[in-house]
Amino acid sequence: MCQWRGVVCGLREHPRGHVLMLELAGLNLLGTITPALGNLTYLRRLHLSQNHFHGILPPELGNLHDLQTLLLDFNSIEGQIPPSLSNCSHLVDISLDGNKFQGAIPNEFISLTNHTLPGLIRK
Repeated sequence: MCQWRGVVCGLREHPRGHVLMLELAGLNLLGTITPALGNLTYLRRLHLSQNHFHGILPPELGNLHDLQTLLLDFNSIEGQIPPSLSNCSHLVDISLDGNKFQGAIPNEFISLTNHTLPGLIRK
């Protein structure tokens, strides 16, 4: 899988062979975002913008403690932003605009001191 288009894996010791980045923006991907992404424990960047994802944002993404960048803008994701995303304490760049989210930004996001919220606030 480390040689697949859009998949970047670690090359050095500890993350060697582990998926670090998924760069799959603008590929006309269709479907739901799988909760199995929460098993990619070394993932630092998830870029799925400008596709055709729908359904909810899986709370399992909160298992991605090394995640720094979450770009899911311009899909059709709906429901609430899962509070579990606040577990991603290294998150510094998040963009969820252009989706169909409902409700307020979870209060748990207050605990994230490194993140930027412009993509959450825009519609």
